[in-house]
Amino acid sequence: MTQPLLSVVVVNWNAKDFIVGCIQSIFASDYKNLEIILVDNHSEDGSIEFLRKSLAFEVLSKIKIIVNDKNFGAAYALDQGAELAKGKYLTFIATDTKVERECFSQLANLFESDRTIGGASSKLLMMDDHKRIDSAGEYLNQFGLLMQRHAGFEIDRGQFSEVADIFGVKGTALTVRRDVFSEVGGYPKDYFMFLEETDLCWRIWLSGKRIVFLPNAVIYHASGVSINSHKHSSYLVKYYGSRNYIFTLAKNLGTWQLIKILPLHILMWLSLAFLFVLKGRAQEAIYITKGVFWNFTHLGNVLKQRSLVQKKRKVSDKVLMPKILRKVKFSYLFDRVGMW
Repeated sequence: MTQPLLSVVVVNWNAKDFIVGCIQSIFASDYKNLEIILVDNHSEDGSIEFLRKSLAFEVLSKIKIIVNDKNFGAAYALDQGAELAKGKYLTFIATDTKVERECFSQLANLFESDRTIGGASSKLLMMDDHKRIDSAGEYLNQFGLLMQRHAGFEIDRGQFSEVADIFGVKGTALTVRRDVFSEVGGYPKDYFMFLEETDLCWRIWLSGKRIVFLPNAVIYHASGVSINSHKHSSYLVKYYGSRNYIFTLAKNLGTWQLIKILPLHILMWLSLAFLFVLKGRAQEAIYITKGVFWNFTHLGNVLKQRSLVQKKRKVSDKVLMPKILRKVKFSYLFDRVGMW
């Protein structure tokens, strides 16, 4: 049986310590009909130069490399890679990962066996401890927040051993059908970073396709390498976190769910900003407030994007929400605040 072409889009930003291992793990895959597209977002650590020195010419010649002249953000770079891709399926990963040998075969077999699946999440395990889970997929809760299916970095005891419908996928582990990706419009280029994969997965659900978790497709991830190395990491997390959460909800929720969830969600962000002020972390409060109010100062664009998404919608929230939403106790919000 002929294997369909799989395009592996790898986005790199300052992950010199991991880039060679990532590429080598892809080439070591038992899935041979694949192409690799590497997009570097103007790394400052010599990542690409190091890669070119470390790999043989015949290996490098099999990789399409794009080097951006500035950091356009993850969402833009992912779309760049997808535009060059020729595969029936697209897998998006970051360079701080290593792929298990059978990962791509498992994913391709899953998609070939079920046309209702539009996207799939690999099981993400920690790079430095293969027994601990980094991600097993995500759901949405009634506050408009993402919630992981697993608790913390819990030990993998086989508790997520079944294929299951999930809402969203951590960006380092997403595979999609190319035709579905094109139909829903790809990644949102104006997100820069954070929630871009969530927005994409949501639109795939709205198109009538499913997102599933595939436990036998394993990727190891050194979580947070790029963002933690950024000198403005606090700004990126607080500003783009608040901005893109609200933007994503505003675009994808149906009218009734929007009325129920969005005001509470905005209040949550503003309350968090106020709490930061009380803790003497005023600068972080400013970042959050700017992110929240970006959606009001750019309301025309937000409404335009919402209109585009809603016009393409094929599934009502009445049908969709029971599949993607999980209710949590109010105390969940306090637990999340503790993480910040």
